[in-house]
Parts: sequence; structure tokens; C-alpha cells
Amino acid sequence: MAEKKPSNSSDGAAKKNLHAGHRQRMKETFYKTGLKNMQPHQILEMVLFNTIPYIDTNGIAHELIDRFGSLSGVLDASPEELLTVPGIKPATVFLLKLIPEVSRVYYADREARNGRVVSRKDAARLMRGDFRGRDHEVVSLLLLSNSGKVLFHDILHEGSFNSVPIYKRRIMELCLKYNAASAVLAHNHPSGNVMPSKEDLKTTRALLAAMATIDVELYDHFIFNETDYVSLYDAGLIEYMRSPEK
Repeated sequence: MAEKKPSNSSDGAAKKNLHAGHRQRMKETFYKTGLKNMQPHQILEMVLFNTIPYIDTNGIAHELIDRFGSLSGVLDASPEELLTVPGIKPATVFLLKLIPEVSRVYYADREARNGRVVSRKDAARLMRGDFRGRDHEVVSLLLLSNSGKVLFHDILHEGSFNSVPIYKRRIMELCLKYNAASAVLAHNHPSGNVMPSKEDLKTTRALLAAMATIDVELYDHFIFNETDYVSLYDAGLIEYMRSPEK
């Protein structure tokens, strides 16, 4: 009679307990020191804990980093690309895509809550987060009171900035709704070149004229890329465009 092979159920339980202990140790480290001294794959591993139970996520985290090059590369990858990685399911994709969006909202909200806008640098710092990680054009609007209090700050549109009729109508509606004294516009150039295009200037000039009719100042218009920005006011273009068209 052939010898009966021992059950491997105890092996499975041991692996499960090992993973559980590893996860708990990582969580305790995070609560004590945050992400300080953690490698990108370890940070990603902890994120994966939340949607991949009972499985060692270390290997999946390494595979993601290898595939997309960095932690930010993983978070910027498309859902379709992420789903090609073994072990990644739709719930994990949802969480990975949610993280950058929540981060943008968090930092914008914290900046708005913690102070007033008293300079163009303040406004640029506040709006910077609207464009982090964006691979498509986005338009953002900031409305301020006379004292610099933030009345409104949100993404106005995702897509080309050059839609003058849409922006004129929507911006004027919001300025009147919030009784704004001034407004700051910002959009990004995913190509990386922050210099304003002819269409950018044409749209800005049209908005300046429209906002003047409701006595709201266009305080500035910023153009961002991932690491830099240009202020149309600092470049002298806002004041130039306030003058009669030449």
C-alpha cells in the first residue's frame, strides 16, 4: 500500500501566518516612523495589502516597479497597463489610481485652509498641486476676496485651454456667485514647455476683457509643467493685454 502523503494544509497556514506577521510589522514601522527610510517597493507593498489579502505582495510590488520604473510610474500607469501585471485585479487598480487624485485634493485643501493668498507666489503654490502627475491638459480656477481669502478653488475643465466661449461664461458665473474680487487662472502644458502659445494669449486677452465688465481682476494666469511654471503677470503680459489691442 502506497504511503499517504502528508497534508500541506499546515504549510498553507504557516505561510498565511508568516505574511500576516510581516504585514503587521510593516504597519507598526509605518506608525512609528512614517515612510522614512522605506524603499519604493515597500511603500507599494503596503498599498497592496489593502486589496490583496493573504498573499505575499512583495513580489508583485517588485514586478510593478520593474515594469513601470518607479513608484510614480506605477501610479501614473493606465488601468489597462496595470491589469497586465500578474496578481493585479480591478480593486487594486482602483486604489492605485485613487491615490494621486486624493493627494492633489488633500494638498489643495490644506493650503486653502491654512492661510490667505497675499502674493502671486502664494497662488502658484496653492495651484501647483492641481497639475501634479497630469498627462493631459487641465484648467484650474482660484477666486479670492479683497483680503485674499480663498472663495473657490477647483478644476474648471479637463482638456484644451482654448475654448473661450465656455471659459468666459463659466468663469463669470463663478465670479458672480462667489462675489469674487479677483481670479487666478492656471493650466498646464503636458509637453513640458511653459511658454504661452498664441492661443493661450488670445484666450487670456478675451477673458481679461470679459472679467473687466463685471469688475473682477484677473490677478494672474499661470502655465505649469511638472517642475516649473510661468506667471503671465510677472512676464508683463497681463498688463500688456489690458491695454487696447495692438
